[in-house]
Amino acid sequence: MRIYSDKNHIIPKAMLDHGDKVVPWNLEAIQSELERVRKEK
Repeated sequence: MRIYSDKNHIIPKAMLDHGDKVVPWNLEAIQSELERVRKEK
């Protein structure tokens, strides 16, 4: 997972190809993603 704060942030192609999750530097978004991952386990 990659967390970013810049709106013009460029996601590396390798991450996109691999299907890595990218979330904004926003507490609500980060917590939501962490909760989703915990539920998958």
